[in-house]
Amino acid sequence: MHGQDVGSLDIAAEYGNGTITSLSKLDGEQGQAWMLSSSSFPSTTEGIRFKITGTRGPSYMSDIAIDDLSVGNCAVQNYCPTDQFSCLDKPHCISHDLLCDLNSDCPDNSDESRHCGACDFEHSRCDFVGSLGLTSWKRTSGSTWAAGTGPDTDHTKGTALGYYMLFSASYLSPGTSAFIQSTTYPITSTECKLVFYYHMAGIDMGRLSVSVRSTQSDDMFVEVWSMEGHQSNKWQRAEVPLASLANVQARWKAVRGPGVKGDIAIDDVSYENCGVKTCDVPPAVQPSCGTPGIGQKECEKLGCCYREKMCYQKLGITDPAIVVAPTPYTGDESDVVTLICKATSNPNPRYSWSRTSGEPLDAARTTVNQDGSLVIIDASYYDSDTYTCSVTNGLKTVNASAKVEIHAGGANFDLNMCKWHNVHKGDKWDWARHYGYGPNFWSGSGPSQDHTTGRGSYLLLDTGDDTKKVGDTAIVHSTWLTKGSNREKRSAAGSCTFSFWHFMKGSTVGSLTTSIIGADGNKQVLNTLTGQQAPQWTFQSVPIPSTVNIFKIELTASVGGNKGDIAIDDLKFS
Repeated sequence: MHGQDVGSLDIAAEYGNGTITSLSKLDGEQGQAWMLSSSSFPSTTEGIRFKITGTRGPSYMSDIAIDDLSVGNCAVQNYCPTDQFSCLDKPHCISHDLLCDLNSDCPDNSDESRHCGACDFEHSRCDFVGSLGLTSWKRTSGSTWAAGTGPDTDHTKGTALGYYMLFSASYLSPGTSAFIQSTTYPITSTECKLVFYYHMAGIDMGRLSVSVRSTQSDDMFVEVWSMEGHQSNKWQRAEVPLASLANVQARWKAVRGPGVKGDIAIDDVSYENCGVKTCDVPPAVQPSCGTPGIGQKECEKLGCCYREKMCYQKLGITDPAIVVAPTPYTGDESDVVTLICKATSNPNPRYSWSRTSGEPLDAARTTVNQDGSLVIIDASYYDSDTYTCSVTNGLKTVNASAKVEIHAGGANFDLNMCKWHNVHKGDKWDWARHYGYGPNFWSGSGPSQDHTTGRGSYLLLDTGDDTKKVGDTAIVHSTWLTKGSNREKRSAAGSCTFSFWHFMKGSTVGSLTTSIIGADGNKQVLNTLTGQQAPQWTFQSVPIPSTVNIFKIELTASVGGNKGDIAIDDLKFS
């Protein structure tokens, strides 16, 4: 307490019965040195805690500092029985079964803010379990065995006396792994996150990952965080959002790098902003939980409240509700299909998608984004199905569905050739995807935009090039197709029509021929358009012969002159 305007320092004792007694008080300048102060207090069986209050003086020259607090010559007696937990605020005893259940049973909420999945490893492993034997994580302190790797201190105390968990790279083969797994943390709030500190220093550093799962629904562990290689010779903070999980369990996995200088350490595991749910509401106020007539034990396993023979949700938990449902999609092969599914709930919603046909999603082409949307890239006819979005908060699940219809052989050419391809035998030129004004538009030939949206692409035979001669051709083929209106009947014969839009404007337009090639290789001309047709996109429909079941379509454009561009767009089978 040094400075011309130092205020005061007051030491008080607060007893379990609520009585507060001042033990000592220091005022003003005390000298530019650490001073020893002591106070005595009467014995008590009600429990005691100390309150230290510093009061600022009239100016900034009034700093007060304290250090090395201790209680001596005392026979400390636990206020609560050994089978109960002592709350921090005015000693209050509760059953250990009430710890970390997201119900506030202590007046100061200390039953939920302490010992709930957190561990600084100073006194134990906190019931963390993991791999056994040489590859196991070990609780240790100070420097590690190998030079140039591992921490010199823990993170909690910042000294060599503090403890942390270590995966040592010594005596292990490259690629060897070990895991350590936390205890289960109850249902989380929307802002809940797992926080820990890691140390990864060394030229042979391997990989550290975190996987989580919800024990509520027996989910498998899913990796949600990872770090690889040398990071820094210091402890670093990591955060993993957990808001979409209920009754979460975390697992850390370390993988040994190429050499011994690859020790990996973690310390100070905690859960932040995970909130407190309470049962202090009448059952009629909160939505029911579980199935009707559920018993108390089963109800509490769900993280719910049980009162008056009713199982109901804790305050702060809300049922999942889909606010943006997926809508039907109709498109062509090679499209990128996006189905939106947005929901609200507490804990945050988890999304999954399924197909009514029972076929699994193609992992190589489908992705479920964090916002719940399903994305199918390079869509094909066989992706046609009804897709269901399932949303759960760990307690309740809701669904919404939408039908996806992908036209077999369809193409709008906005992204690519849509499974149509140029033929490299029997013609001289290729069709090309083109965007916007055709190269000869201002000369009186070709379109100014595509047909689909006016902002996409189309296929074009550019005839303005002097290297193209009258009679030269460009041929494009579809993929092989089978008649049938749906996946279950795709091999059955039936009526089928091929349609497309064409743009054939110009004084020297040649011809556009539609042909069908059967499985036996025989080709049959279905339709031929010759000369200028119209100064805009024009629809054309061609029936597929009833005698053909397996086939592909051929479109042949023939050059008539340098003012005879031919364009096609929005090809479709129906």
